[in-house]
Amino acid sequence: MDEKLKKVIAHVDACSTCSAANKRVNDFCGDGQLLFFEYAKDAKPIRAEQVTLPQDQYDRLVEETRRREQQGERN
Repeated sequence: MDEKLKKVIAHVDACSTCSAANKRVNDFCGDGQLLFFEYAKDAKPIRAEQVTLPQDQYDRLVEETRRREQQGERN
C-alpha cells in the first residue's frame, strides 16, 4: 500500500470529523483534504462513474466554487 494512502487512512481513523463522515475525508477537514490531495495527485483513479446532478445541486456547487474563489482572492 502507498505510504501517502496510509497517511490518509490513519488520519481518517484518528480524526473525529472524518470518522463521522462515513470513514471518508470530510469536506470540512482541511488537514484531511491536504493529505488526500497530496495522495491523489500521483494516484491513478480506480474507477469512474457517470452521475446526473439535479439542477439545484449543480447551482449550489457552482455557487460554492465561486465563494471559495472569492475567499481565495481576499486572502
